[in-house]
Amino acid sequence: MSTPQGLQLIDSVETASQSNATLSDDHGKQRITNGLKGVKSRIVMPIEPKMIISEIVEFTKGWPVAVNGNLIVASAAGDLAIKKNEKEFFAWLYEHFDVDWQGSPAISKGEFFEYCRSNAKQCIDATLFPHFPIVDDVLYHHRDTQDGDGQALDGFLDFFKPATDCDRELIKAFVLTLFWGGPPGSRPAFLITSDDNSGNQGRGYGKTTLLEMCGELCGGLLMVSQVESVETIRRRIVNQSNIKPRPRIIAIDNVKTRRFSWADLESMITAREISGYALYQGNGAVANYHTFAVTVNGPSVAKDLAQRFVVIKLAEPAFDSSWQSNVLVYLESKKWAIISDIGQLLMSEGHPLPNEGTTRFGTWEKGVLCKVANSEQVRQLITQRQGEIDDDDASRSEFGQFLREKFLLGDPTAPGSQISSGVYRIAHDAMHGLFQEFSPDKIGKNAFKGRIERFGLDCLRCVCEPGKPRFWLFRLDGQSLTEEHLNKAKSVPKPSMDEDEEF
Repeated sequence: MSTPQGLQLIDSVETASQSNATLSDDHGKQRITNGLKGVKSRIVMPIEPKMIISEIVEFTKGWPVAVNGNLIVASAAGDLAIKKNEKEFFAWLYEHFDVDWQGSPAISKGEFFEYCRSNAKQCIDATLFPHFPIVDDVLYHHRDTQDGDGQALDGFLDFFKPATDCDRELIKAFVLTLFWGGPPGSRPAFLITSDDNSGNQGRGYGKTTLLEMCGELCGGLLMVSQVESVETIRRRIVNQSNIKPRPRIIAIDNVKTRRFSWADLESMITAREISGYALYQGNGAVANYHTFAVTVNGPSVAKDLAQRFVVIKLAEPAFDSSWQSNVLVYLESKKWAIISDIGQLLMSEGHPLPNEGTTRFGTWEKGVLCKVANSEQVRQLITQRQGEIDDDDASRSEFGQFLREKFLLGDPTAPGSQISSGVYRIAHDAMHGLFQEFSPDKIGKNAFKGRIERFGLDCLRCVCEPGKPRFWLFRLDGQSLTEEHLNKAKSVPKPSMDEDEEF
């Protein structure tokens, strides 16, 4: 091993203490120092921090590395460890060096820690598992992969019970996606459901277990809840790097709602970055190489979300009490053979897909989907199922009927004032309340406007004028609103601020 630079400097200074120029007799460790102390004058000569960090990196073969503001080192067990402050960082240094840290004017421990965070090799993420192809500026810390023959991956897929042969290929596509090094924000979300028509509501089909076992391949999964705020979810995703390398699967398990719609989830799936509050930093952001997955029975979702989903259906499996333990044993012995098979497949040419019929995830199709068997047929199934779970058309007629019943039946809870025969003016806040009553989806006062407008109801319109309260017009007979209706509504005296909201 080559001699660190700091040690060379000590030897070159005639007035330096001789003890600083040798290995520690007590510990047998290489000495590292931030300054040289003269024997006679006792004056400390500071060493430039770039020379100190260069010495550390050379001796430790590349550590530390800065990842999104965190200092990452290799632990004694071979894992990645995050050092959040100078105490943790210097505790690691003491494991490797005889640390001889001098006082002023040499750099302090706190200053050196901050210097390392800014001047060590910079990466956007750290992972214990590979990507195929590799992602630039990602810190990879894993064993080498070998050429695969596909048998280990096939053996893993054999543990599951897909509803069709195409569903087996969709499960394979899901697994491949977890290791695909394509651009951030270019991965579809996966919706895991069942083909249950028995009234059992898909219980016991192994939807959650499928996610958990796939998570075992790539470091686990981050389980989030539909009732969590998007700010909380973003914060949890960003702060995974403060604990250990970030899981690649973001799972929303066992969704229970008549109609699943979540505008913030839509944006997160395709966002290039996910931002949120980062511990010890303030605002933070991570590149979106995550794969979102949802388990649900009888899915019914909004159009924009439906177009982001790849639907996988599972058949009812035969009960086997040892099944899960068998899968875990298989993964323990075959994990890296499976990953090698995945890499071999992702780096292969695949089967070219025609442009006609492309989903909104064309880059993913070229990088992942074309590597599975019968890829064109599988893509057709993806598109077909996206249409099957899209219930915007049904919801449009249901919401119109819901509003008509409110006013036709004289529901005392129905807000709004009649401005002409069969035409009602409804405050924006009141319309939000009506929509919340109609749909169990959590959606804010600003986002719900876009949802209603996507229904395309000609009998319902939001009227927004700069500096004036916004309100809604609803025509009871379902016919289109006219300019006469709009002008008459605008001429109505301005309501009190507790009725309408300033726009």
